[in-house]
Amino acid sequence: MALDPQADNSEPLNEAAERLLALAEANRTDELEAAWLGAVEDPSIGLGSVLAVLEAVAARQHPKLLESLAWLLLSAWAEKRGTEAALDAAWKARELLPSGDVLRDEIAGLYRKDRPDFPGIETLVQMTLLRKDVPLKDAFVAMEKLLALPPGTYVSDSRRKTPGRVTGADAARKVLAVSFGESERAYDAQTIDVLETLDPTDFRAMAIFDHPGLAAIAKADPAQLVRLVLQAYGPRMGMKDLKSKLMDVAVPADGWSKWWSSARAKIKRDPLIQVSDGTQPDFFLRPRPQAYEAGARDQFDSATTLENRLLVVLAYLGETGHNPEAEAEQLRFFAASLAPRVDPGSKVTPAEVLQVLAVLAEIRRHLGDAAPPLPPVPEALVADKAALAALVGTVRNNEIAGRVFPLVREILPADWPEVFAAAMPLTSQEMCEYAAAQLADANRNDLLAAFATAVMRQPEEGLPALAWLWKTTAGDKFTEGFADLNRAQLTVRLLVAANAVGHPDYPDRVRRIDLLAQVRRVLSSREFGLFRDVLEKTDTGWAKEILSVVQRNHGLTDHIRVQMLEILARVHPAPAVKAIAPWDDEEVVYTSAAALDDKRKEFEHLLHVKLPANSTAIGDAAARGDLSENAEFTAALEERDRLTERANAMQADLARAKVVSSFWAHGDAVHIGTTVRARRLSTGAEEMLTFLGPWDADMKKFIYYYKAPLAKAFMGKRVGETVTLKAESGSEQWEILEIRPAV
Repeated sequence: MALDPQADNSEPLNEAAERLLALAEANRTDELEAAWLGAVEDPSIGLGSVLAVLEAVAARQHPKLLESLAWLLLSAWAEKRGTEAALDAAWKARELLPSGDVLRDEIAGLYRKDRPDFPGIETLVQMTLLRKDVPLKDAFVAMEKLLALPPGTYVSDSRRKTPGRVTGADAARKVLAVSFGESERAYDAQTIDVLETLDPTDFRAMAIFDHPGLAAIAKADPAQLVRLVLQAYGPRMGMKDLKSKLMDVAVPADGWSKWWSSARAKIKRDPLIQVSDGTQPDFFLRPRPQAYEAGARDQFDSATTLENRLLVVLAYLGETGHNPEAEAEQLRFFAASLAPRVDPGSKVTPAEVLQVLAVLAEIRRHLGDAAPPLPPVPEALVADKAALAALVGTVRNNEIAGRVFPLVREILPADWPEVFAAAMPLTSQEMCEYAAAQLADANRNDLLAAFATAVMRQPEEGLPALAWLWKTTAGDKFTEGFADLNRAQLTVRLLVAANAVGHPDYPDRVRRIDLLAQVRRVLSSREFGLFRDVLEKTDTGWAKEILSVVQRNHGLTDHIRVQMLEILARVHPAPAVKAIAPWDDEEVVYTSAAALDDKRKEFEHLLHVKLPANSTAIGDAAARGDLSENAEFTAALEERDRLTERANAMQADLARAKVVSSFWAHGDAVHIGTTVRARRLSTGAEEMLTFLGPWDADMKKFIYYYKAPLAKAFMGKRVGETVTLKAESGSEQWEILEIRPAV
């Protein structure tokens, strides 16, 4: 049973009840006790009446009489009205009841009869009602608290960070055992109040005790799973944090991508979850439910650019599981909102008109006959095929571009191949792949060849297309269209374009990062397998060309450059093609980041402090007259020449400066940026030698400039090898014992 402490027990007293109350108030205890048994067996007397009588007895300080009357009430009601009614009476009277053994035994017996199947019921009774050092009213409350905590219940203890799970009553210790994962705590009648019951689906508790349960929720209702996480840790959470909470708890690590791809649409449609756009979205638990369509409209209306509005529409179109009627209404709303953008009087650009038409056409494909008519395509948009191709090439977003290309094919059924081929040099790798497949299916290999010629002619402007072309030809795709291409020449063009984009003076820094990332990905794809394949089919002459553009390429990382140079050296080992070792490269000054920072500060001090001070000194000396015999003026001029020469040299060195690659430092051979533990064979003493740049060198700390004779002798050697340094005074040898990073 569940006792209700808030129940209202007020009731009108009948004649029998009024007589009992009068006897109690008149202190006529013998008459009251004699009349009580018949009264409690009277079905017309309710709980409110008997409580009023017991309260009157308690007020007159008759504990033995009170205990006797209460016992008679409970035993009679248990027999006549059932244990639930008897327990309810005891619960309502708990503040009045004395803590006698008779009442304790009676109430304990009632609980045994009422909850015979409750796990550990006898232990709970022993812990509470039969524990004489606990007042009966407190024992009663503790008993009800324990009955609300059956084994398996999740609980929290304000003194502990993690939730727990009730294990059950411990008969030997007379306590309630609660597991907190790696530890267990025991609670008795006096400490049970610190426990608060948690929801059976509390994520924090399930993450400790019920991984299978969470896995079942992840499979059956992904949105519920995300809600549980947000309720526990939210209300806002990023994708990275969500993944960390669910990985290997509800979703196996190797199954995350599959689960997320199937769960994403369901989570986005949940009325209580707001999901941001992007591949790494944020999740927010809404305070009130919101229909998914209403959320999509809000996103559409609040978008600050036309492109973002189009992406909201395409994201909605890309999801499955919509209610058909709601979907149709939503798409008609989108179409009605976008259609005016195509009107001649609108202020959108031709490129934006093209994109809007493409998205409206996609809406029509989804709605079918229920779709509103597509606005007419402006004649000016399709009159000039070259201009149209340029517009197609300006669409940077692949989601939108993926609809623009099909629209062009739809509105230009005869001329679309020429537009596709002309747009390809300006578009992304993904769109190049799509357009090339369409042209190949149409047997327009001539246009594929024309595209290759165009992109080779303007490699920097079409770097994504050039990267796609290099990857595609290296992988022997679309061979009929690209049969005449020289893959080595294409490699040189790609590297030259990457060098130009990677130069510090490249104007568009944001786009530069994306372009270089694309080039680096294709060059290093398949563990540089495509690059190696190109070299294996390339003669020595072209290998030299490739080597020259790899060695000092601004667009490559140090790691990629080293890898490519090593492959070149293996595939074309001829001396003419041999790569220059970094320590032999006269075009670069390698240094640690700290030393480079110090050198830059020194240069700034020279430029902005010392040279201006020298100019002031020259002016002061000149003001003293007769420059021919003015020693201070002459000295100031000489100092100016010295400072200027030093500034020029420092500027030249800084222009060639490059921070030592951590990739080198972690290699298995001595390199710039490594520390070597070596044994000097002549003495047997061990020495720690570090090889860094000229601005790092410190002989007292055994830090050597990598071009010093000792450093050059060590460069390229591995553990176990012997290093020999020859000098006029003789030779010295070291055995390398250990190599580790110095930076």
